[in-house]
Amino acid sequence: MTTNGLSEQQPERPRPRPRGRPTRLTPLLADALVAAVRQTGFITPAAERCGLPDAVVHEWVQRGTGTHPTRPGTRPYAEFALVSRARKENGKLTSST
Repeated sequence: MTTNGLSEQQPERPRPRPRGRPTRLTPLLADALVAAVRQTGFITPAAERCGLPDAVVHEWVQRGTGTHPTRPGTRPYAEFALVSRARKENGKLTSST
């Protein structure tokens, strides 16, 4: 736009809000889960200690590794899966069932 030969700058648009609800996987919770897995050696009791269903933790690992069939992974999940994968390679991250 021009007014009296001077161009006016467009106001900056606000950034769109992220869609969906925020993840429950906070850095603090991820640290607690990893510590619980170190102690127990299994996802199910580690999830229970952190007050989470084991299915949720399994989903987070799937999303972090990009193997979830319907949901994309994002940074928190990828970071958690990276730590989880290291534990699994050491024989420490398995389901107790």
